[in-house]
Amino acid sequence: MFAPLPLNDERHDYFTIVTLIDITKTNGTDQYPPGYENTKSYVNIIRNQRRNLNSFIQALSIRAQPVYMTDPVQHYGHIEIFDQLGSNYDTGTVWAFNFGVEHKGIYDLPNRPAGAIADDLHNVPIITGMLETVDIDPAIIDCHLPTTKNTIILQ
Repeated sequence: MFAPLPLNDERHDYFTIVTLIDITKTNGTDQYPPGYENTKSYVNIIRNQRRNLNSFIQALSIRAQPVYMTDPVQHYGHIEIFDQLGSNYDTGTVWAFNFGVEHKGIYDLPNRPAGAIADDLHNVPIITGMLETVDIDPAIIDCHLPTTKNTIILQ
């Protein structure tokens, strides 16, 4: 279900990020889209969803510029990926997106392939209270803690 981009390219690395954090891709503006309520809370939600996605992109960009990025896709339910998330979570909505980088091995650490992605993302603040279906407390990207891990990286 969640797999890195199916590209065969020896010069690039490809990854999938799966998270419980609402990173829905929106335009993130103050404009009300046609057909939606003209409410301040709606505007705040779409802006905050985009802010969370931007936080991921900015953290990934510390070491290399992400390329070949797909838009986040929502999945709901108890899926096999929950076995890799924190023990506090067993069902809910997850968002997943793929990306690649042009520098093969840039995120590798000794004995931890792609380990730098998790280290760079871990503890980045996020905004909650949108469409996520789990309680994310503290409001951070958590890639390490056994009970509150809300984000995983697949390669």
